[in-house]
Amino acid sequence: MKTINKLFATICILSIFMSCSNESESIDVLNAQETNSSQQRSSLSTDIDNFVSSFYNSSFEYGSSIETTDDIGTYTVTEVLVNSESRARGYVVTEKSSGKFLYFVDVNRIDYEMTSIDITINETKITNNIDSHNDYFLTNEFDFIGIIQTENSSSGRKRKFWGWSDWEQNSPCDETGHMLIIREHFVLFMHNVYEFNLVPC
Repeated sequence: MKTINKLFATICILSIFMSCSNESESIDVLNAQETNSSQQRSSLSTDIDNFVSSFYNSSFEYGSSIETTDDIGTYTVTEVLVNSESRARGYVVTEKSSGKFLYFVDVNRIDYEMTSIDITINETKITNNIDSHNDYFLTNEFDFIGIIQTENSSSGRKRKFWGWSDWEQNSPCDETGHMLIIREHFVLFMHNVYEFNLVPC
């Protein structure tokens, strides 16, 4: 009988120990997850945090990041998730080597409006009716992480990452001695808008 009691006591002690050990492991995993989340958030500068907070005037967190390059440099593009939404609403672009804040994009999929901001020259462009854009639904409603992934895997010459292309002739000289020229604006490799101008030949 004493042997059975001792065995029962030993099992109870082991059960308690294993329970405490598992609880400790769970706490360690939770702490590790919180640390990783904190590290991801703190990887962006205070200036960027303040900008995003001011732009949305709401709670937000950073999501996935992706790197890409063009003829000028290498960039890191990071998602911004607003109000605990499951998909990105904004995108922060920094220079990889320095962490400098370069560009910001907001995709409003309710009002179908895209705001693209060039931080370096303080230029803001607002594009309306983005649901009528040829690439809107082809790119999962302007999922820029997906757009950049596609561009990164492309074997051909990349599009312009950001800003205006060079002016190009779009028509022959007419009878008045003028021709039409065109340039294209890009946002994170995606065509945004065209601009036309009539100039002397």
